Amino acid sequence: MSLRYCNADYRPMFAFHTIDSNAGYTEAALQAIEQSATDYVAWLDAPAQAA
Repeated sequence: MSLRYCNADYRPMFAFHTIDSNAGYTEAALQAIEQSATDYVAWLDAPAQAA
């Protein structure tokens, strides 16, 4: 609520992007999601490794 009052450009720490389970998915889509998660964790760890 205070963020709306201040007109802050709030972005959540995590955004949820999912595959619709009713639409089905391919193995390539599953691999892309797994790689994306791995890349995100590596990005989070980068500042800790630089210090």
